[in-house]
This record gives sequence, C-alpha cells and structure tokens, in this order.
Amino acid sequence: MDVSDHKKQKKLKKWIITMIVFIIALSGIAYIGFKVVLYPIDKIYVMAYDTTNDKIKGNVAIEKFLEHGEVYDIGANMRGYAVFKNPDKAYKQLVKDYGEVIEEIKKMYGLPEFSKTEVDVYCNYANTYSHQVEKQEVQDKAKFISAFCDIFENSINERYFFN
Repeated sequence: MDVSDHKKQKKLKKWIITMIVFIIALSGIAYIGFKVVLYPIDKIYVMAYDTTNDKIKGNVAIEKFLEHGEVYDIGANMRGYAVFKNPDKAYKQLVKDYGEVIEEIKKMYGLPEFSKTEVDVYCNYANTYSHQVEKQEVQDKAKFISAFCDIFENSINERYFFN
C-alpha cells in the first residue's frame, strides 16, 4: 500500500465519520422539530388557571365549564392562557353532549363538518346562533359551544391531529 492509497483511505474514513455525525445530528434536529410541531409546549396545561396569579391572562369562569362536567376542566398554558386539561376528552364529550345543536348550526350556516380543524369556524357562528333561536335551552347550549371553541383553540395546534 503506497502513501496515496493510505491518504485516500484516511479521507474516506473522515468523510464516512463526518456523514455519520451529520446524519445523527440531522436526525436529532428532526426529532425535536417533530415533537414541537406535534405537541407544542405552549398549548398544554402546565398550571392552575387562577385569576389572582399575575401570569394568567383573561378571566374565564372555570366554574361555568365545570357545571357541564369535569371533562371540561380548565388550566393554563405556559403563557397564562386558558386551556383544557384534556382537550381530546373535552372535544369528544362536546360532540356527544351537543351534537344535535352543532348539526343545527352546521345546517343553518352551511358550515363544514365539525372537527378539530374547524372549531374556529364554529366559534362565531355558535354565538350568532344563540341569538337567533327562541328556546332558552338551545341558546345556552350554543353559547357553551362558542365558549368551548374559544378555549379549545388555545388547547390544540392545527398540526396535532391523531385522534
């Protein structure tokens, strides 16, 4: 083996090691990015929603949500905004409990199917609908759907949909 072959082998080893390190680093960055995109930290419940705390933003009446069930329990994210402690369970319960009113809103305004990606669309329409119906019970349900949608938007990220 002459000197030039030895140099070529050394270069090849350096190149292979460099590529391995690059691939590992790129994989680590992709993994971290993947986690952030799928479940961003600012969307999850990290502290109690206590309006006496300076970090809390807004003035959500938690007790009004709890009147509809424990599944609608509210906490705060790291920025102090109200979020559902378990947004997936809260969403499923809303669909179960208020499905017929959601369907009425959908038909009245020609909205797309109610889903986690369409919650923002229903937020305003549910509030408008609450002022257009006569039955107090339906008005209350529509107002709750609107309030739910407002908190749910804080609780999820549009790119996080596996359920």
